[in-house]
Amino acid sequence: MAFVARALSALKPGGTIGALMPNSVLTLQSAQKWREWLVDEADIRFLGSLGDYGLFSYAMVQVAAVVMTKPMNGAPRSEMTKVLVAANEADSTSFALRQLRKHSGIDAAPVYDPEFRIFSIRRDNFSNSTTWNMTSPRTAKQLDRLSQRLGILSVGELFHVRQGVRTGFNAAFLLKTDEVNQLPKKERQWFKPAATNDSIIDGELLDLFSVFYPYSNDGLSLNTEADLAQAVPTYSTHYLIPNKERLSNRAGHLRANRSDWWGLSERRATWSLDRTPRIISKYFGGPGGFALDLNANWIVVQGFAWFPMWDTDITDQTMETVLSTEHILSAYSAIFNSRSFHKLMSHFSPHVAGGQFDLSPRYVNAIPLPDLQSLATGMQSGRLISLLAELGSKPNPGSTSWMLKTDRLVCDLYGLDLNDLD
Repeated sequence: MAFVARALSALKPGGTIGALMPNSVLTLQSAQKWREWLVDEADIRFLGSLGDYGLFSYAMVQVAAVVMTKPMNGAPRSEMTKVLVAANEADSTSFALRQLRKHSGIDAAPVYDPEFRIFSIRRDNFSNSTTWNMTSPRTAKQLDRLSQRLGILSVGELFHVRQGVRTGFNAAFLLKTDEVNQLPKKERQWFKPAATNDSIIDGELLDLFSVFYPYSNDGLSLNTEADLAQAVPTYSTHYLIPNKERLSNRAGHLRANRSDWWGLSERRATWSLDRTPRIISKYFGGPGGFALDLNANWIVVQGFAWFPMWDTDITDQTMETVLSTEHILSAYSAIFNSRSFHKLMSHFSPHVAGGQFDLSPRYVNAIPLPDLQSLATGMQSGRLISLLAELGSKPNPGSTSWMLKTDRLVCDLYGLDLNDLD
């Protein structure tokens, strides 16, 4: 960001700069002011998302390309930007770049191909948006119509998405389950099952890790080093005390002048011990990256907890059944683990190597999502939700059959074939 800003400042009026950068700077909240400055200072002539990671063998993140021209004094500004978005497949970018050379003129007709898309968007798209998501005009219209459909709200209107606890040093606080089992029985009560990125496999939570969690609803339960030594002598001797200096110097502890060096950096006091049923997601996820936690047994360590914003069960008169919160959450779990939902997500959330999406609330909150609670009372939609709940209660996104059934139901609920989005 600093290099691009400095290079742009050094240009004479009419000069042009081309740059490669991480695709994330096009959407990062921390880069918003930088993007606004670029729009003010330059005409964005070209913007590309180069999905083929193999194009740059050293790159660990998706690469973006930008070409900007410094406006001539008093000259009219360019109103259009040419955009190239390449699929995350081998050779997609090289094929797209060859086609780009043939796509002359800013007003050339858009090109939509399974491997890439080339189109032009107005300057206003950058000025009026907090991110530089490269959504084609065709898809923008589809998303706009989708958001206006009856029964479609957004993730942020249906879920509180909360980031999990932060330990500040996983090696001291996050233990494998068999390591916890080797501790004396009285010490194990201070550990809780931990939901990490590695714990969520194909839509299910696996008991692989536990986290030291010395808290109750009233706050820290082990208030002094003497309390710590009495409660967990073996654990503290092997994991905490050898790392005391490092744990004491964690940034959050220093800022707050905390003396509980054995405490987590962020324990998420308001909800970690809440018994509300929830869905847990990875921090970076794709299909299979969401799992049900209906009994609230898990502490989220790496990822997010998705809490429902509704609090009542629904009686479906047409089917004479009661759709509980757990039932509806199971249906949402199926939606979130579907390919269709992740195709939709690609227009809101940046992704990293491997096609995983950033599931931070600042990105996912705006994603259109069916309001299953209101739709459940309809005969047809209620039937779809019941079928999704059954699939979501036994997720198997690695199965072609499971995914095809789920995708079909999800698209029926949205009233749009999401896989047709660019």
